[in-house]
Amino acid sequence: MNDHQLTEQIKETYKKVDIGPTMNAIAFKSLHKETRGQIKYPLEVVMQLQFTFLFTIVVQWGIVFLDMANFYNMAQMGVAFPELPIYAIAKFIVTMIMHLMTEPYVRAGLNMMKYVIKHEHEFLAPKWAFMIGFMMCTITEGIAISCVFKILN
Repeated sequence: MNDHQLTEQIKETYKKVDIGPTMNAIAFKSLHKETRGQIKYPLEVVMQLQFTFLFTIVVQWGIVFLDMANFYNMAQMGVAFPELPIYAIAKFIVTMIMHLMTEPYVRAGLNMMKYVIKHEHEFLAPKWAFMIGFMMCTITEGIAISCVFKILN
C-alpha cells in the first residue's frame, strides 16, 4: 500500500466512523503540519480538545479497571450457561453487533498509528499523534473485552 492509498483509506475511515468533527480527529489533525491550518477552531479550543481527549482516555481506562476489579473476581470467574438456547443465540447476536460497532474505531486507530509511523516528519509531535491512535484502539478493545465478559457471565 503506497502513501496515497493509505491517506485515502484514513479519509474513508473518518467518513465511516464519523470521527471527522470529534476530538480524536481534531487532536490528530492539529498535530499534522499540513492539516492544522484547515481546522476552523481557535488554538485555545484545539488545545482544550487535546487535553479533553487525554482526560477522556484516563476516565475510560479508570472505569474499565474499576469494572475489572469489581466484577472479575477469579474465584467467581466463569461462563454462565443459559437455561434456554434462545438466550445463547441472543448473547451471540449482541456480541457480534458489538464487534461490528467497535471495529471501525479500532481500524481508525490502527490507520492513525500507521500513518504517523510512515509520515513521522509531517507531525509536530509524532509521539503524541501516535498515542492518539493507540489509545483510540486500546480503549475500544478494553471496553469490548469488558462487555464480552459481562455478556457471558
